[in-house]
Amino acid sequence: MNIHNNTELYTEMVKMVHFMLCVFYHNFYKKRIKSKGKKKLKPPITLL
Repeated sequence: MNIHNNTELYTEMVKMVHFMLCVFYHNFYKKRIKSKGKKKLKPPITLL
């Protein structure tokens, strides 16, 4: 087994999950801001 390849695969997976979470939070907060009017919300904690 090549450890380097496994590390690269893991990094790609982390990037994908992080991207999906960012998109999810972005859409979620946009909906909340629209429904509750303009209210300053703390942005979600960034993972990377």
